[in-house]
Amino acid sequence: MWLKPPPLGLTEFILASGFFAGSYVGSIYVLQSARLGTQNKSRDDSSVIKARLMAVSASTIGSLLGVGVIVWKVGNLPSVWSALRPAAECLGLVLPSPAFRPLLLTPLLYLGPIYTAWLDRSLPFMNRWSYKDDVVGRFASWIGIRNYSMSPLTEELVFRSCIIGVAKLAGVGQRKIIFLTPLWFGLAHIHHAREQFNRFGRTKLALQQALVISMIQTGYTTLFGWYASFLFLRTGSVITPTLAHTFCNIMGMPTITQDIREHPKHKIGMSPPAASFPANQTYMQLSG
Repeated sequence: MWLKPPPLGLTEFILASGFFAGSYVGSIYVLQSARLGTQNKSRDDSSVIKARLMAVSASTIGSLLGVGVIVWKVGNLPSVWSALRPAAECLGLVLPSPAFRPLLLTPLLYLGPIYTAWLDRSLPFMNRWSYKDDVVGRFASWIGIRNYSMSPLTEELVFRSCIIGVAKLAGVGQRKIIFLTPLWFGLAHIHHAREQFNRFGRTKLALQQALVISMIQTGYTTLFGWYASFLFLRTGSVITPTLAHTFCNIMGMPTITQDIREHPKHKIGMSPPAASFPANQTYMQLSG
């Protein structure tokens, strides 16, 4: 939905994007039960997870409705109901097209870790894999619900659907959308530095550790944001980046050095060039 002339100005786009990102992060500090005020309280406590999921869900719904209102206003549509379809298309709340090819790209990026899991015999239905531990224990817990369901869904709806939606209404180009809008996603993770600082004891060393962890989180979330934004624009649907987000959370950060140390005879298959070659070829096919 790139309209000419763009119905939104650049300033309006920045303000709207900042509001969506800020309200998402700020919502987790609204409820007392969602805050980490002491060292004894962890973000993995079930009460904290429930409170935070409730908060970000409400914020996400508010942001989606906000984009709907913007589409209604700038489109000069006769009623709110008439804005539902264009708003859904703007937000990517449609089936992806092409439907399946972009989904293949994400597993290809993890060929190295998948190969390592095969060597460890820990892939699904292999002898070191357990349905009870690796499926029920991992996905049915509150931590699993947060990491693999609610967080990917709400984050993609806000940082892809809403922010990219208003970017398109402002006439922002695709390259700028891919490389600039994910900065909101990266910056949204800076607040973890405060929580890490409190958890590590509020000392000078704790501050250093918190800053390093926060910088790493900001870096890789921004990198993932580039990839997720590409998927969103390529398919026109938020479903694809959400599934990619979930898959990346399941796989976690690659541990190439450790994997090579444990399987030195198979290091070629774990190396980034070897593992990324199929992904690069697929990317070229998808981009063409």
